[in-house]
Amino acid sequence: MGNKRKKMYRLRYDLSMQSHGAFLDAKVKNDLPSFFGAIQPVLSDYIQLTRPSRLRVFASKIKQLIKKLTKR
Repeated sequence: MGNKRKKMYRLRYDLSMQSHGAFLDAKVKNDLPSFFGAIQPVLSDYIQLTRPSRLRVFASKIKQLIKKLTKR
């Protein structure tokens, strides 16, 4: 398993642990925005890690265009 995949799993686990605790705190305080503030740093890291690269997005668009043109 690659380093990126391991980091993804670790971030997913961290996000899970933080979100459960933060949600309970927010529920007790009746303050939902504090929940989102608490998980935002880990969530941002996870989103950034799982976002496809610009090259991958560009290649996907080209592939879609080629498929569309060849079906005509």
